[in-house]
Amino acid sequence: RCIVRRLCSAQNLRKVSLSDGAWMTDKGLLMLARRCPELTNVQLHGCSAVSDSALFELVTRATNLNHLDLTGCVKISCVSVTPGPEPPRRLLLQYLDLTDCAAVDDGGLRVIVRNCPQLVYLYLRRCTKITDAGIKFIPSFCSGLRELSVSDCMQVTDFGLYELAKLGATLRYLSVAKCVRVSDAGLKVIAR
Repeated sequence: RCIVRRLCSAQNLRKVSLSDGAWMTDKGLLMLARRCPELTNVQLHGCSAVSDSALFELVTRATNLNHLDLTGCVKISCVSVTPGPEPPRRLLLQYLDLTDCAAVDDGGLRVIVRNCPQLVYLYLRRCTKITDAGIKFIPSFCSGLRELSVSDCMQVTDFGLYELAKLGATLRYLSVAKCVRVSDAGLKVIAR
């Protein structure tokens, strides 16, 4: 709590990086969001007590946020600036890492890519609820995506890769490591 209070006293703070943030709660993130609206880069690793509601507050108030790393924030299922599904307000995020965010599913991914059309880097490693149904939204909303990792997303198949092929030459890096349902056929479509 003391650290968060000190961080919040620096109202022009632009970057926050918390590793092993098991002690960070929604209350702390809400305080940070309210007092540090100039944040552009936030890394919260392992903040298992942080939920969507506090994240909503952060992305709503930190309007210049372009780098968000939520690795291991297991309660996070969505990144949105509107409380309901419509109409979305766009975020400036270019980098989003949701590695090990087990609550992210296809519906959450759809909202994320709709709200973040400027994404260039998207990491969904070990988001085990992601399927081809969610993957299909990525090229529809994030046409400038250059890097994508769906490593260990066991429900992603060749059909998901067929959808990602719509990104064409823009997509420079794709990791499908340990996606056991992806075959050579899917990889050939991406390679074209």
